Amino acid sequence: MPVVAAPAGLGMSQRELAGHFRTIADAVDTPVVAYDVPTRVGVSLTAELVAELATEGTIIGLKDSSGDLVRGRAAAEATRDVPGFLRFTGCEQVIDGALLGGYDGSIAGLANVFPQFHVALLGRVAAGDWAGASAIQGLIMRLLDLYFHPLEYASFSAQFFAVVKEALVQLGVIAHNRTSAPLVQADESVRAHVKTMLALGRELEAELPERVSADLAGT
Repeated sequence: MPVVAAPAGLGMSQRELAGHFRTIADAVDTPVVAYDVPTRVGVSLTAELVAELATEGTIIGLKDSSGDLVRGRAAAEATRDVPGFLRFTGCEQVIDGALLGGYDGSIAGLANVFPQFHVALLGRVAAGDWAGASAIQGLIMRLLDLYFHPLEYASFSAQFFAVVKEALVQLGVIAHNRTSAPLVQADESVRAHVKTMLALGRELEAELPERVSADLAGT
């Protein structure tokens, strides 16, 4: 299903954004998830707009990458009674907080590399163990250092894709770490950084519930 953000750089009003999402929803044959990512597009979706679009069926879910827990909680409350509406956080630093505030899950880049930690966090939430979920969130915070390795002349997007793809290469998931032009490619320092972070992940995995590691090893 398409994840649809506001148009970048136009600074649309909430009414104009409503028209934007409705136009796309009318043009496709698959459900639409709204993507709230103000750092990339320069405008946020209000809780009122999200609820309006959800109630009428224009969108069936929200990916909230605003990093604003107050705004996110408002959106969760505004859509709480919309049957089947899904709320996901894209802010990886506060997955536990978002789930406590009414979100259904997370769309997390780091889960491509360290899925066992995210499975464990959701398991603690399902068990009602919020202290345990918070502890695992703390481990995820340490692993987020994977993203922050300097890559000369690169944007953050290029750094992100370089390290994640290199990690997946080293894990044997994909065959190469090439990213689309004109993004700056991974260099030898990225490969060394990823190796260090994967080693840290293996070290921290010892702090997860045993069954999580065992279940993933069997998949």
